[in-house]
Amino acid sequence: MQVEQKFFIGAQDVGAGNKVRNKALLEMLSNVAIVHANAAGQGWTEEMTRTAVWVVLHWKLEVYRRAGLCEVLTARTWCADHDRLRAYRDYELLDRDGQVVAKATSDWTALDPVKGSLIRLSPEWMAQYQCEPDKRAFPGYEFPRREIPAAAEPLRTGFFTVNHSMIDYNHHVHNTAYMDLVDEILPEGLEEAGFDHVEITYKKEARLGDRLLLEYRACSGEEGIAGNAGNAGNSGSARTSGNTGNFGNAGISENAGTSGNARTSEITETSERNTGTEHLIYVKSEDGKVLHTIIKLY
Repeated sequence: MQVEQKFFIGAQDVGAGNKVRNKALLEMLSNVAIVHANAAGQGWTEEMTRTAVWVVLHWKLEVYRRAGLCEVLTARTWCADHDRLRAYRDYELLDRDGQVVAKATSDWTALDPVKGSLIRLSPEWMAQYQCEPDKRAFPGYEFPRREIPAAAEPLRTGFFTVNHSMIDYNHHVHNTAYMDLVDEILPEGLEEAGFDHVEITYKKEARLGDRLLLEYRACSGEEGIAGNAGNAGNSGSARTSGNTGNFGNAGISENAGTSGNARTSEITETSERNTGTEHLIYVKSEDGKVLHTIIKLY
């Protein structure tokens, strides 16, 4: 089953040149998932949010034409497949002429909101989404295990304190709000809307008042830096893996915020700007021991 929803690109959605930002595109995709959830009979109810919370583990977004201010895009989504613990949701964004301007894929898991344990995705539950395994946004693509050489030092570092505008329904940073941190740490002259390929891995949620360490690295595609940054730990438990969003339960965390007082971040540049083709942002705990999120742009 595929569902669609139209979205207007407003002034809050664009960056330089009045072109739509990647964060805005991801918000469109998150919101069209709500439409699918409702169509599948899994829309928001208080009872439903007490029984299951969907958590996004990865995003992969590719932009083929960057739409501009006042354009209307149609977001289309479907359940591509699932296994016992993960569900895979794919997307397309189309312009008014029906041309695909972007594609995306994501994977999700469901948690018990009380116990924090993984919930098995039964065939009966997932049948409501009418998965289409023969239709994939990126045929053959698999989300990689992300690794980073221990010797790779960040080119820039900074700190950011999570504010209220970033917090979602489940009282932690909404998954698309991490894109606000990208422009805080990228070198001057770069911004997130300038990259047509975005990959995000969520490891552990961040909460209101958390002081986050931001690290920026760059490398050539051949070097393949893409992973568990340095000495960062992982989430350790199912409760803290990923970030809530919407695979099926429409009521879960769709109130994406902006970075608010973002320019109060403290930035330290430790080397010259790297001219590599891959740009990586690592979001860690203040002491650098816990890895929250990795964002890869190219």
